[in-house]
Amino acid sequence: MKKIFAVIMCAAALLSAAACTSQNSNSSSNTESSSSSAADSSKKFKDMQEYFESSDVQESIKSIKDLSDSSVFTFDAYTEDNSLVFEYKYQKQIPEDKLDKVKSMLGKNPDSSIAVFTPYMKQVVKDTDIKDPVMIMRYSNSDGSVILELEYDKSILDKSSTTE
Repeated sequence: MKKIFAVIMCAAALLSAAACTSQNSNSSSNTESSSSSAADSSKKFKDMQEYFESSDVQESIKSIKDLSDSSVFTFDAYTEDNSLVFEYKYQKQIPEDKLDKVKSMLGKNPDSSIAVFTPYMKQVVKDTDIKDPVMIMRYSNSDGSVILELEYDKSILDKSSTTE
């Protein structure tokens, strides 16, 4: 269990760093482009899939996949409509009688997920026209059944600004 928590915390740190890097590179390119097209209000990405396919997001996902290459679980990221999904899938099936304990342990600190997703949500709100973006942290058993799913909308931006 400690190994799982350590990998999740490493992933959180990587995601935060990648999102900050993305914000810095976008702010410098936005400064240059804003002077040439101040009247242009279009966003950089039209939807979640386009945002997901951007090089910055793909680099951070690759880093997480490399870090979470373990015998415990695999990591995958993908989009579902207006949602960005981060899925941790156990390699071995968790027995039915242990699911409640695992679910309790995984759901113990939802604020750490908010810390992971806040930089991404800021970027999505800034760079897309998506009205109601959603970030999902999904933990699945090896058979694909969902053990726990934490879902965050853009209200996490309000929560993060009160804790800063």
